[in-house]
Amino acid sequence: MAGRRPSPPPPVPVLSVSSAEDPRQVQQAVAQVAAVAIPRDRLRADLVVGSNHLRHGLRRAVEGFSVTPTVANASSAYALDETNPHPELEVWITVIGVAQPRARIEVW
Repeated sequence: MAGRRPSPPPPVPVLSVSSAEDPRQVQQAVAQVAAVAIPRDRLRADLVVGSNHLRHGLRRAVEGFSVTPTVANASSAYALDETNPHPELEVWITVIGVAQPRARIEVW
């Protein structure tokens, strides 16, 4: 079983201001944090019950995802399948309960 190389976590931006009384300094610090965006990709796919293999454009492994369902049902759930041999190209999402046609998926 081939293992993946561990990679260090990305740097986390920190809002640090020496004086909160100077509005310009606060505004500059907020702009610096806002400039560091987490890359995301938005997909639309027909999620079926079972395993779903979706291509994404992140060029790295997905850290998480969210699904905006198109069918309201309390018995539906989603999970990230990490047995994917090519995580930099696609995300594998397992759906249980109810299929979600034309669901919106955001990966990061």
